[in-house]
Amino acid sequence: MVGLSGAKNVIDRVLSAHRARKLYQQCGIEGDAPPMHMVFTGNPGTAKTSVARLCAKIFKEEGILKRGKLIEVSRAELVGKYVGWTARLVKEQVRKAKGSVLFIDEAYSLLNGRECQFGEEAVNTLVMEMENCRKDTVIILILRK
Repeated sequence: MVGLSGAKNVIDRVLSAHRARKLYQQCGIEGDAPPMHMVFTGNPGTAKTSVARLCAKIFKEEGILKRGKLIEVSRAELVGKYVGWTARLVKEQVRKAKGSVLFIDEAYSLLNGRECQFGEEAVNTLVMEMENCRKDTVIILILRK
């Protein structure tokens, strides 16, 4: 892709950190894997989804992710209609994305609308899951610029 130097720089930094961690492991130095979750911002049509697909593919090829798929979800797949459903839906989507990239399109919409408390529950659960899955899943959030 032409341009997108900021996105390319972030991907290069993630790859460099992964390679350095592998070298440390070969020398017997263990450490926790840093979280690789990302936030993409930009206007519609600025290749955010395409970059996320490329990230999944590159991370698979480099051995960072096992499956390297892009699991794309929106508010509808994360927010339940009834009390108690939202956390279960978020955890299910994160489970589906294990070893891949969970791409949350229009993540800002989780806190919009009349069912805001369910969106807040989704965000709270998502933050917890981001820490739990940091070794084998990348979560990419799309926010408005």
